[in-house]
Amino acid sequence: MDFYKEVEKIFKGYEQNYQLKLTKIDNNEVAFIGENYALGIGWSMDGIDLHYFTLDNLILCKFSLNNILNAKLTKIEREGILPSTTIYEKIINELIICERGFNNHFQELLQGETLSDYGNKEFVSNLEKSIIERELLPR
Repeated sequence: MDFYKEVEKIFKGYEQNYQLKLTKIDNNEVAFIGENYALGIGWSMDGIDLHYFTLDNLILCKFSLNNILNAKLTKIEREGILPSTTIYEKIINELIICERGFNNHFQELLQGETLSDYGNKEFVSNLEKSIIERELLPR
């Protein structure tokens, strides 16, 4: 399975509508690059992982949206999410959970809001750093 092509199919037109650029990080991770942030979508045997990348004083920071939400969401907020079997369903379910978890402010979050208050920065791999920084840093 080509994860990049799957995501590209799922979000057809998304890049143009939201001025984002879909970039392949590796075989299991892609990122939507915005003006000053990136939304990473990764796939593993555990499911879909969502990461938010932002530049903080020209240093690339990575936050696990899954970790933030796992600590934050109640059982009630998770209700109504149907079990997913396809990549499409898994990604959409994670995005729905994000929307609920950020009190319907997920779109604002994706406009470059900082997550520094959450304090759960994650390790940024060299590959992520080289690809995403190249897109985000001013030329």
